[in-house]
Amino acid sequence: MKGAIKLNDNDFDLLRKIFEFGGYTTSLSVNAYRNDISSVAVFYILKKLTEGGYLREIPFYSDSRKNALVYQVTSKTCKLFDNPHSYYRKRHEDSYIIRQLIKQHFLFEPKFP
Repeated sequence: MKGAIKLNDNDFDLLRKIFEFGGYTTSLSVNAYRNDISSVAVFYILKKLTEGGYLREIPFYSDSRKNALVYQVTSKTCKLFDNPHSYYRKRHEDSYIIRQLIKQHFLFEPKFP
């Protein structure tokens, strides 16, 4: 059932990061941010958040919705962070999505000493 999931602290933190850094993410970005878990675990986290209505898959450079490469926050996520009318939940031009993903990539990428 959509929306019947309970967010744990890690899920909430991840959603907050996605929301703060442009509203879009990929599994690779989440894997860079949560480098303490496997790629399979990232897949299940994104699936859980999608089924709960917090993220939606958007086909981006893909004709198949089964293999969505990009996830976007929904109005449910915007409401969770007290911004129900946020422009993050609306569909954007590809150039905007790319900018947000690049920004997120640099912020989530592991830092080297």
